[in-house]
Amino acid sequence: MIFSNKEKNQMLAQYLLEQRKEKNVSLEEIARQTGVPIQNLRHIEEGQFERYDQFYVKMYIKKYASVLKLNVDDLYQQFYGEEIKNTVMTKVKTEKVKRTNKNMMRVVLILAIVFVGGTGVLAIINNFPSKDESGNKENIEITNPNSSNITTDTEEKTDQTDQTDETTEQPSEPVEEEKPKTVVTLVSKEDQMTTYDITSKDAEFDLGLLFSGDCWFDAKLDTTTIIPGAVFKDQETQVYKVVKENLVNNQGAIVLNIGNVGVVQLTINDEVVEIDQTIPHQYVTLNIKFE
Repeated sequence: MIFSNKEKNQMLAQYLLEQRKEKNVSLEEIARQTGVPIQNLRHIEEGQFERYDQFYVKMYIKKYASVLKLNVDDLYQQFYGEEIKNTVMTKVKTEKVKRTNKNMMRVVLILAIVFVGGTGVLAIINNFPSKDESGNKENIEITNPNSSNITTDTEEKTDQTDQTDETTEQPSEPVEEEKPKTVVTLVSKEDQMTTYDITSKDAEFDLGLLFSGDCWFDAKLDTTTIIPGAVFKDQETQVYKVVKENLVNNQGAIVLNIGNVGVVQLTINDEVVEIDQTIPHQYVTLNIKFE
């Protein structure tokens, strides 16, 4: 974690502040261009990195630096060079261990396949019929052509015609399209806060999430954490089943803390819920009511 050194955090924050003033750019202008709330940017300039998860700190600094035409990688190298080096070495060691474990698993798998294949070949050889057994002729049953069991083509066609007459299809009645039992309604949107009402006539519904990039995310149902905070990667998914009997008085509120709404698809029973993407970091509240 490169932001563990508060002294270096303060040095980076002071440098960003000086660069902004030197280039005569207001904090309001940076907030307008990046979509990051001005209060969050002010915390970055004050070196209060501990107020946010590392994922958000990196995102805020990257957006801040882009407005000032600063290379964020150079900034990290300048202020956190040793920490970055140690982090890279740790990752390299971890990858080596993973590769070693993976190669061992491959060897075990190959040996298992060879063993099972050899056992199968032996079993086939042991069960192969001997010359005497394979030479026995099978008894062939010949049906008497004069037998009454033989059915003529004319009789078969007559039976098929009778069956067709008996199973004449009745005209089907028009089926009315079923109305959705779970309805999602946008209630309000203000800055980072978006609120939806969800009304359901079912006993449960699925809350789904599909990530198309790195994104910090956590979710709470009232005061209970239902999806712990973590950085979710590209193509990762989360599905939470909201059940009527688990809510007090059949009602509750789920708050989604989404670090980057641009890489998240939110669904209710596989139906996409549209979220405004002008502000990356948002808190989405779902007011739930089961009828």
